[in-house]
Amino acid sequence: TLKFKVNSAAQKGDVNKDGRINSADALLVLQYSVGSAKLSSEQITLADVNNDKRVNSADALKILQYAV
Repeated sequence: TLKFKVNSAAQKGDVNKDGRINSADALLVLQYSVGSAKLSSEQITLADVNNDKRVNSADALKILQYAV
């Protein structure tokens, strides 16, 4: 079971802060992990859903699993 903590402005996993956790958030995480997108410090916190202090494909996978 995935558990996402609520941030003051957005929910963990809602990287683009649109109020939904979906494939768009996972895509943003993947783009960041390969250097083709930039994230704010808040977005990095929201993107690190497995709390390992890194934002990478593992986080994108968790976001996708939660979304479906």
